[in-house]
Amino acid sequence: MIRIDLPEEWRANVVLLRDIGDDDIERFLTTAERELAGSLRRQQQRQEWSASRIAAKLLLLEAGAIQSPYDCEFPTRGQRPDTPVGSFHVSFSHTGGVGGAAVALQPVGLDLERVRTIDPRTYKLFLTTNEERLVRSSDIALLPLQIWSAKEALFKTGGDEKTLKKIETTLSHLTPDRIGVTASGGRTAQTRPIGDVMIAALAFRAKEGASQP
Repeated sequence: MIRIDLPEEWRANVVLLRDIGDDDIERFLTTAERELAGSLRRQQQRQEWSASRIAAKLLLLEAGAIQSPYDCEFPTRGQRPDTPVGSFHVSFSHTGGVGGAAVALQPVGLDLERVRTIDPRTYKLFLTTNEERLVRSSDIALLPLQIWSAKEALFKTGGDEKTLKKIETTLSHLTPDRIGVTASGGRTAQTRPIGDVMIAALAFRAKEGASQP
């Protein structure tokens, strides 16, 4: 398997993997996880799903939260486990042959998106009025996708919103290849380019009574 290089400030919380081999699956996944992976119809889907679960286990091993890959398991198709692993929250994402996970001591969300142009006719489905105004006045081609990805990651941290459109974000940082946003509930998100073909978004929700560092 290949571990994709990430910005230094993300490396304690995020792992992205590709080219997972059968020996990696045998070494990291439990019987239940291998059975679920085997039930997925497409080879790429099986690879991505397995990569995301292995990524989480690598992070938990490196954090000292588990001693063996078999000390935890994620035998579900969801993008976020139902319960934390010890004190750690976990989020998954995968696309384009890459599977990834984010792990943190507070609610966390990870999203991966292939670089693409979003049809302006769909803006109303996920952008608020203020966000759409910002996007239409900007000459940054990837801004709609960056906001989409940031909101996907924010959604995974938990909140009262049922759809992405209900999440109102405020820009805290904006450059042609990355953004930072804040949202209600002590939530923050940032995006980063992953090579030339993918962007990633990482979001955190501050624990109740605590502020996000």
